[in-house]
Amino acid sequence: MEIKNINEQAETLYSKYRDYMDFYESKAVLGKVKSIGAEEIYAFGKQLENYSQWQSFVESNGGQGDLGVLPNVALDVITASNTNSVIPMFASVQPLEDVQGTIWFKNIVSKTSRGNVTADQTLVSGLEGRKQIPGQFAGEEVVSEAEATGDGSTKAFAYTTKYAPILKRTVTITVDGTNVKGIDDGEGNIVGVGITKGSINYETGAVTIEFNEAPADDAVIAQGYATDFEGMQEIPTINTDYTSKMVKAKSFSIRSEIGLTELAA
Repeated sequence: MEIKNINEQAETLYSKYRDYMDFYESKAVLGKVKSIGAEEIYAFGKQLENYSQWQSFVESNGGQGDLGVLPNVALDVITASNTNSVIPMFASVQPLEDVQGTIWFKNIVSKTSRGNVTADQTLVSGLEGRKQIPGQFAGEEVVSEAEATGDGSTKAFAYTTKYAPILKRTVTITVDGTNVKGIDDGEGNIVGVGITKGSINYETGAVTIEFNEAPADDAVIAQGYATDFEGMQEIPTINTDYTSKMVKAKSFSIRSEIGLTELAA
């Protein structure tokens, strides 16, 4: 079934089995961790509908009496089973219309680049599991962002941070292999040990820094800071898409025989 049709089918099934749906929505274990969506309503409704169709088939080939008390309790049993099941908490249920059909796997995809994540990168695949562990993606803190490299003679550097605007009093600047440490004073100035002078534009992330001594050749000049998400035009964003896969149901059959055995005295 196409995903776009699930909402419509869910509404139809909800109306058809309203009493059972109301109970399911109010009592389901799944409802304690997330809202009950159209996908869950559709899956539950199809189970109720499948039983109803099977019951009609039996009646057309015999009589309701052949089912004993089952028709009186079957829908209640199905409802109770779904309500108390924890399976929907970590896996979706997707009924098939036929023996062969399409199932859909939800993927979590990044729409923006930040930290170790790039735009349009799949973070979690419904088929393959976790693809990337985001680092410095959604959090405001940026830790040890390499901004420049020393050459043994240059004392003054200018660069722009990757992400801006920046929260005041969150900036730190260090130089590999030294005790140099600069911080911002909340007024746009950078001060600290080993720092001659420095400045930062909180809105643009532009930094100028001059050290008392030139950083050694290949020494990394790193900066940590916190981004001001409230002032950003675009915050880290994720989206979902779906991967489809054709599957074919397999039938399994087993029979149990129960009898009595007479034992000799």
